[in-house]
Amino acid sequence: MKISFRRFVGRGSLAAVFAAALALSPAAPVQATADTLDQSQVLIISLQRQIALLAQTFTAGATGGLDRVSLASDSDFTNISVTIRTVTATGTPSGTILGTSNFTGSLVCCRQFHDFYFNPAVSITAGTQYAIVVTRVAGGFTWHNSSVFDAYPAGQLYVSCSGCAWFTGPSWGQDFAFKTWVTTNVNRAPAIGADNAAVSVAEGSAPTNTGTFADPDGDTVALAASSGTVTRTGTSTGTWSWTAPASDEAPSQTVTITASDGQGNSTPASFSLTTTAVAPAARILTDPVSIPEGTPVPFTGGATSPAAADNAAWIYGWNVTKDGRAYTSGSGASFSFTPNDEGTFIVTFTATDDGGMVGTDSQTMIGTNVAPKAASISVTQSAPLVIASQES
Repeated sequence: MKISFRRFVGRGSLAAVFAAALALSPAAPVQATADTLDQSQVLIISLQRQIALLAQTFTAGATGGLDRVSLASDSDFTNISVTIRTVTATGTPSGTILGTSNFTGSLVCCRQFHDFYFNPAVSITAGTQYAIVVTRVAGGFTWHNSSVFDAYPAGQLYVSCSGCAWFTGPSWGQDFAFKTWVTTNVNRAPAIGADNAAVSVAEGSAPTNTGTFADPDGDTVALAASSGTVTRTGTSTGTWSWTAPASDEAPSQTVTITASDGQGNSTPASFSLTTTAVAPAARILTDPVSIPEGTPVPFTGGATSPAAADNAAWIYGWNVTKDGRAYTSGSGASFSFTPNDEGTFIVTFTATDDGGMVGTDSQTMIGTNVAPKAASISVTQSAPLVIASQES
């Protein structure tokens, strides 16, 4: 990966440049209501531009809500996403995004600090390290840095590209120029979690799940479910229980339980719900005691399913074999056939529900032989029979 690294140093000694850079650092911007400057690095000597991902880690000095960051940047036109993220165990920015500020437009040159706001504010904790990550979507973007000077020991500059690892070190610059602004009296969002990330039940059974919730400010928490019904035990902290009516089989869906604190803050907890199909229970309800050959034999079948929706539209089928070979078939809840001779008959009944699940029931019967009945035959002689010898 080839990424340009440009360092701009004016004439004169490095010490003079260092002093000039400090002189060029702009004054703090007008602060948002109730927020105060928490962390900063204002030494501007060099820069990075046209890189897909730029990041600066920092260690929060106060607990509260980070509502904006100021970055020493410029661009004729840019489309960027500025995110606050957690960091990994090695200190690099992670993929966990805590807040996002999107910007499209121009950033006035040169080396000026520009504000990027987060609404709602990002909850941060004193002594914890976070990362400011700038993702360049389109256009150009320049972020100024301290060059080889480690002007902010509590964090580090990082650069990367889509799908690449994070790079750091003096060759990229030690620290980007930034400021973080924190409101210390911010109301924080409640926390909520689900005990089961995935719930699976058979059709006809009511799904359930449970979890916990807590509000760090002691606010009363209200819970809402995207489907089904959720109830809680406790007010600002406690447990919740969710259920939904039993249903027919269905594709996997996502259920979200949202906790709201009444102060404009809310937190979701989601889990997947899958309702699996169950084969119906099919049964031959009435069958004859014997099946004498030559006589129509009636049968009746029925089926049940744990899902009420299935019980309204069954597709019934009948198949009969005689001595292992196909004999006849039919459909409907009632069926009859006539054995043509003695033999072993197997009658199979099938019930298919609206989801294509099939239940079966079978009966094996012996066709019985019926003895023939003797019939009287009368003959009427209409004329005498004469037998004469043949003469030559």
